[in-house]
Amino acid sequence: KMTKIIGSIMIIAAASLLGWKKAADVDRTYEELQYVQRLLYLLQSEVSYSRAFLAEAFFNLSHNAREPYQAWMRQLSYCMESRSEGEFEAIWNRTISQYLQGSYLPEREIEHLRELGKYLGNADIRTQVRHIELLEEQIGIAMKEMQEELRTKKKLYYCLGVMGGIFLAIILI
Repeated sequence: KMTKIIGSIMIIAAASLLGWKKAADVDRTYEELQYVQRLLYLLQSEVSYSRAFLAEAFFNLSHNAREPYQAWMRQLSYCMESRSEGEFEAIWNRTISQYLQGSYLPEREIEHLRELGKYLGNADIRTQVRHIELLEEQIGIAMKEMQEELRTKKKLYYCLGVMGGIFLAIILI
């Protein structure tokens, strides 16, 4: 009888932790969106005010960026400087797949980033800045939508974790 109680408590605790982790993932996704929006703002500043070439701008941004963005920007800079990796859009897409695919960024925002690669490097500075601003706005909209759902989703994950654990414990007893 004691082993059943201990087992039930462990099941409820494990399911609760799973719900807690899912809620933390929602927070992390929101934080990633904020961070990418900040990086885009810094990129926009590098391109428009300091008139840096993209390779130089990515290298400069990589110094203060956190992973995986630091490695992504360094690789972008390296590939652009070496000029042996093909066109910018191909480099951009390949490095996004390599460095950002496993991040907490939603797939929709990764696709928006991919689209930005079509315009960076192939247009004049004003057009590049405008497309960066557009992506910043899209991320801002996604963050607003997410913020409205954030509290509800977190509560849902907490409740589902606990209730699922209790339900599973009852079934197994």
